[in-house]
Amino acid sequence: LAGMDLNRQWRQPSQRFHPTIFHLKAMIRHLNRVRLFLDLHGHSRRLGIFTYAVSHRVDSTFYRVRMYPRLMSMLCKTFDFDSCKWAVGGPSKRGTGRVVVRQELKVEQSYTVEASFFCGNDRRTQYTTTDYGKSGRELVRAWVPLYRLHAEVRRAAAELKAQRDAAPPEAGAAALEACPAILEPEPPAVDLCDVDMEQLEEELKEQAEQDRINGKQDFSGSDSAPSADNL
Repeated sequence: LAGMDLNRQWRQPSQRFHPTIFHLKAMIRHLNRVRLFLDLHGHSRRLGIFTYAVSHRVDSTFYRVRMYPRLMSMLCKTFDFDSCKWAVGGPSKRGTGRVVVRQELKVEQSYTVEASFFCGNDRRTQYTTTDYGKSGRELVRAWVPLYRLHAEVRRAAAELKAQRDAAPPEAGAAALEACPAILEPEPPAVDLCDVDMEQLEEELKEQAEQDRINGKQDFSGSDSAPSADNL
């Protein structure tokens, strides 16, 4: 209502004009244990699904920051790791959620997740709500190897199955219909238990060296800013 881009107000949000940003930032600071920050956006110009982050080649968090997008690219065929960007970008980007949460609130893994309004880089198929939903599910699945949550996931799955088996037939059917993606999800593209995190880190090191040799530029995109995105 104030006519402001909320994703440029994270540095000094106003409680009156930007209440959602003001209180979310205060909550992250108060918790002081946030591990992962995801800001979900739609993009009107670039294609595919990818992330913007904050990590340069000399940054000690270089590989940790790149690990989550790399896992996403393994799990989700619509996610394009090569389209991800790692630099802050121009002055207008310094007030975005990913930059402030990373630099001021010290959350290493802070990302803007961008999804094209249209299609992937192959330009073949228009994205549907099903495609976006699957991509969102993989955003969560990628947490499993990243934070070594295999045991917790197996325990939660066993509890859900026990609850369903103990319920009357009609109640179990209703529960399954209500949340099929949780109880019986579509198998991921790779087995999360087989992900070798050390091998992934070596692959990221090799790619970084190849990028350096090729002189690949690392700059940030628009973070869906209307002024930069030509909406």
